[in-house]
Amino acid sequence: MGCLRRRGMGEAEILAALQVANEQRCQPPLEAEEVEKIAASMARYEPAADAAHISLNGHGAPQPPRFNLT
Repeated sequence: MGCLRRRGMGEAEILAALQVANEQRCQPPLEAEEVEKIAASMARYEPAADAAHISLNGHGAPQPPRFNLT
């Protein structure tokens, strides 16, 4: 989830994402206060100026192709 801050998301956005992940993935889920502490801790860091982009088409481009390559 550190990638969220790296890409510039704020504490509220990180918290929302962590709450969803906590509910769906953690057994048992963490207490709400613990999730809030994690989000606040992540928000302390500066976003990266050189954040990597995710390749959606497997060829390094951040956007999917405009036409079908097959």
